[in-house]
Amino acid sequence: MAESSSAMENAKALIAKKDSIEAEIRELQANLQTQGVGMDQPLVDRQGFPRNDIDVVAVRTARRSIIELTNDHKQLMKEIEQAILGLHQDNKSTPRTFNATTAAQPITSQEQPSEPFARVNAVAPDSPAKEAGLIKDDLIIRFGSVHAGNHRMLQALNDVVSQGVRVEVVVKRNDETMTLSLLPKRVGSRYTLGCHLLPL
Repeated sequence: MAESSSAMENAKALIAKKDSIEAEIRELQANLQTQGVGMDQPLVDRQGFPRNDIDVVAVRTARRSIIELTNDHKQLMKEIEQAILGLHQDNKSTPRTFNATTAAQPITSQEQPSEPFARVNAVAPDSPAKEAGLIKDDLIIRFGSVHAGNHRMLQALNDVVSQGVRVEVVVKRNDETMTLSLLPKRVGSRYTLGCHLLPL
């Protein structure tokens, strides 16, 4: 039990660090925008001289920091994924410990309905849904522990997504059933999938 609690605290600390890095990146990007540049615009004029309409040193420093923080963020996401996977392994022996799927009432696999309860109506590019492999017209059979018997007009999905941890999604596509792994993305104060679902 103590090990599980320690693992949970470690996962929370990693997520808090991730949030801090994301906030710092957003602030640096905003600083670039105030100068009217992004990550790719040239910092010299047509004659090859440093542009006099921007603070070249500040822009270079911000760009370098964004690149370094982005690399740190990628590594941190891997650590978070491993931490969450470890928690899921712990949940097999101690269920309901830091488990996103407890947002919907779980039932045994023998009782879980196998019919779809939602259809993917659209998938945004560069979204968690896209990265997981979801495509338009996929039929959702199970999302974590959410299924046809307890999805509550898809409200139960929101409960799971709001936890911000990776979940297994079982979909039916062209009479084939497959299991995908989806990690919601934090946007502001909430988590999103980047896809639009319609209840069946």
